[in-house]
Amino acid sequence: MTRVSSVSVEQCTNEQLKTLLGLAQGEEGAHSLPAAADRQKLSVLLAELCGDHPVFGDGPLEAVADPEAPLEALQELKELAKERLDTAPSEAHRDAARFLYHAAIAAALGRHGRNISSRPAAARLDLYEDLATVLVGDPLGELFRRAADRLLPGKEKRRR
Repeated sequence: MTRVSSVSVEQCTNEQLKTLLGLAQGEEGAHSLPAAADRQKLSVLLAELCGDHPVFGDGPLEAVADPEAPLEALQELKELAKERLDTAPSEAHRDAARFLYHAAIAAALGRHGRNISSRPAAARLDLYEDLATVLVGDPLGELFRRAADRLLPGKEKRRR
């Protein structure tokens, strides 16, 4: 008989957790976490997608991670990501555009208290918590953590 080892999620390395969360999100139509796993690759994909658009600062990821980004800039980044999602040449590019889309929405919610999406913000709570966990220690992770925390007013904040 094969013995199954039990490992606590708390014992996983960041890379193991990224892989685990990516696999957990594999069903059709679910949010995609693989784009978040490699920040450098994500930056390259977004530069390829957004190269013909005047982007704020050093690139779309830096713009969305900027704590001083105004709400209007985040709305523009969300719309840019949505547009590029429809024209992306590959699945990796679509994942990158999807990530930027969610990051812009989370930044608007977390920093400005505004939901810039037509969907209810609460529908994204699990996504924001997953991404905050995957990106712990990264300014983008903090962005998703703030958005998730904003969705839990008056309740005990979930474990960080």
